[in-house]
Amino acid sequence: MHDYRKADLSPKLTSRITELNVTEGSRVKKDDVIARLEPMAVPGKPFFGSAGELVAMAYVEQGKENLAGPLFAEIARDKNAPDALRARARQIAGLMGTDAIDDVKEVVDQIERNSAARQAALQQAAQQAGQ
Repeated sequence: MHDYRKADLSPKLTSRITELNVTEGSRVKKDDVIARLEPMAVPGKPFFGSAGELVAMAYVEQGKENLAGPLFAEIARDKNAPDALRARARQIAGLMGTDAIDDVKEVVDQIERNSAARQAALQQAAQQAGQ
């Protein structure tokens, strides 16, 4: 069983913790998340993707999909955000009715490539099973 009260605080970047506004077992309010992270949830800021995702999810929890959807779409378009985050943001934006795909042809081509590769792997597996 994992002890969720412990965290690995080994720094990947060196910096200084200037304040810690939570204690073990405390609950963070959605408004607090938005207030603290919204200044970082701006395209071009170093932590835009991560901060933007947390702010957008807080908006969802508040029932503000009209703010969350466009923010997820911006994250999906951010070339500096990790691919997994961009893909997740694209999916969530789409679920909220916000178009987050500028490169439709590229996405369709990728789906077709993945489908063709999957079919080839299935055929190869079937041939090997028959031998």
